[in-house]
Amino acid sequence: MSVAEYEKAVPGIFSRLEEKENAPQQVASRVWKGLADIIEYHSETLAGKKTEIIPIDRLIPKHKNHIRKAPKYDDYAVVLRRTWVQQLQTAVLARIELEIQSEELCQAFRKIATNTYEGTDLDSFPIKINCPFSELFFYRDEIKALAKDDQAKEDVRRHAQVLYDFVTDNGLMSSILFDHEKYYNKGQVVSDILWTIYPPNSILVVKVGMIEECWICRNVSIRHTQTSVYWNIDGFRLGYDGSSVGMVRQIFSIPMTTVGVCKISDLPIIPLEKYEGREALKNKLTDRATKVQQMIGDNFSSFSSKEYTGSAWPQEYSTYTAEFNPQPNAKQIDERVVVDFKAYLGEHSARPGSLETFNKNPAQNSRGTRRKARPRGTVEKIGIEPIGTDSGSNDKPDNKGIFFDPEDYEDPLASQRFTGSVEAEERSASDTGCISDLSKAATETFHISEESFKLLFPALIPAFGLRNKKWWWLVTDDLRDVKWNTAAFKTLQLEPNTKDLVQSLVRGHKHKSMVFDDVMSGKGQGLIFLLHGKPGLGKTLTAESVAEDLNRPLYSISGGELSTNVTALERRLNEIFDLAKRWDAVSLLDEADVLLCKRNSAEMDRNAIVAVFLRKLEYFQGVLILTTNRKDDFDDAFKSRIHVTISFPELSADSRSKIWKGLIEANRAVKTDESWTDEAFRKLGTYDLNGRIIKNILRTAVAYANAKNEPLGVRHVDVIAETELAQHSEDGK
Repeated sequence: MSVAEYEKAVPGIFSRLEEKENAPQQVASRVWKGLADIIEYHSETLAGKKTEIIPIDRLIPKHKNHIRKAPKYDDYAVVLRRTWVQQLQTAVLARIELEIQSEELCQAFRKIATNTYEGTDLDSFPIKINCPFSELFFYRDEIKALAKDDQAKEDVRRHAQVLYDFVTDNGLMSSILFDHEKYYNKGQVVSDILWTIYPPNSILVVKVGMIEECWICRNVSIRHTQTSVYWNIDGFRLGYDGSSVGMVRQIFSIPMTTVGVCKISDLPIIPLEKYEGREALKNKLTDRATKVQQMIGDNFSSFSSKEYTGSAWPQEYSTYTAEFNPQPNAKQIDERVVVDFKAYLGEHSARPGSLETFNKNPAQNSRGTRRKARPRGTVEKIGIEPIGTDSGSNDKPDNKGIFFDPEDYEDPLASQRFTGSVEAEERSASDTGCISDLSKAATETFHISEESFKLLFPALIPAFGLRNKKWWWLVTDDLRDVKWNTAAFKTLQLEPNTKDLVQSLVRGHKHKSMVFDDVMSGKGQGLIFLLHGKPGLGKTLTAESVAEDLNRPLYSISGGELSTNVTALERRLNEIFDLAKRWDAVSLLDEADVLLCKRNSAEMDRNAIVAVFLRKLEYFQGVLILTTNRKDDFDDAFKSRIHVTISFPELSADSRSKIWKGLIEANRAVKTDESWTDEAFRKLGTYDLNGRIIKNILRTAVAYANAKNEPLGVRHVDVIAETELAQHSEDGK
């Protein structure tokens, strides 16, 4: 770009303001001038580094032989400074910033600019505001009011008027203001000034598939890739790091492919005030806040059992793009779950939550690559022709020796994380132990209402699926209370005394004050049952019914989640038993003889597995129910570790009749005819079938009746039962 071309282009972008002279009133401490519009030019030669200050009307400094003594601008209330850096034959525009040098104006501006992006430090002096001067844009009305405030000092009013004139008269600022006011009330925005609809600390609505939540807007910046330019909107919402509840950072990237007008409602992240149906959304998110606190407590460290049907994700999302669709990554589940943020982070220590501190420190901006499409007012690393080169010359400079790196210079709106000096009033995440503390801190720091704070609870929450034994991120709003089947325990075909013993022991085990401890502390504090008998007599049902009756989760340990590798097995058992203890769960190990059979000298690997189980059971502190069809195959060492052994005898005809009747009564949704009489149940009880087969026959009979479009009758069951009995006869059973 030639000097002539640059002189022609710059005024159209940043029109020069006329300097405003001091009012005649005498100020005792200092006489201030208005606004200085200058270029600060840094160059490096063999003689050393030089800095030159040039008024904007000179634009580009002359050859070094013509350099005059740089004028000082300390007596200007406001300075608009363009910083250029030259090394050898290349000059680069590094940054454009507005400096407020009037102490009184700085103090007044800090009072009115209560919310700022993270990249602005209003506590510094002078206050420096990077282009495109978002703080001036968002507080233009307050600046105007300050300029007309009769209660303010005259210097403050005059200096505020200088600021306001800059907003209205400067080419960049006036164009931003014009386009914003033209389109915003129509529900539209120009894509290269997207930041204007996201004021700092405003509430934003994020809607990505089934994920719908609100964030506090903390920053809007630019991210460059090799092919595109993106708006990065940084927001805070509630999160948890395993010990404290706090704010976590979320990022939404919106591409800017072209400059044009777009509908705000079509954006994936929308200001709450522009969100259609915002009252319904606020009610929904307020209910979510109540639900989350009921599930995991005010400090997010508790847990609760829930039922869930719907989409589940294996991981949480903290970075979103406009093209992102989480649904293809989701699985559909339908099962009981335990919602537990703390336990999830305990098992996923490689991905702990990272809470944000509450400060407004200056940013250390990351760098980006310049692209043709860029947000209005951002500074590109633009090289110009070497100083002293005639613009009409065809000779091109030799740049091979240039060592200037434009990445060394700041892009005012580049994507950034903030690690500046800590403010005196900074409030760290460790100060917020529970929701009430965090609410107070957030409302004070971000100047939001308590009502707005309740909108910040997460859309997804971690929970453990008790059927598939996996951790999932679930839609918080779709979690339901568990409908405990307390009637199931009453239908168990066990001796009344045995049922009462099992129920009382499991319920009483929770009271730690009644624990009879071993000589060695912490040893032998578990409660272990062994249920043995032939298949289908109710051993597994007993464990399930006990858990239902006591409103506790049932952790059914499957062979698939236990490794044959001794180290992996021990680690997994530690995880299972820790979860079971934390949740007061009833643990069930079905067909335990497969893993706990007698040791022998020929199978060293199996012996090692048995030894691991023996050691873990010794220090297990929960409730564990083992079931087996082969009691005699158990290793002798396990017998001394079992507290209660219950034998399940063959079912009597009366017991089978009760099972038939109990299953029919438990499935009231199934349409039945008049054939289900006491005599019919007595007859069905004469069939020599176990409980599992009875349940399977009934399930098949229902399908058979549905196929004939008839209510379920005894005749449908007879057909299936006779077929089953015939098969048993052939098998010799």
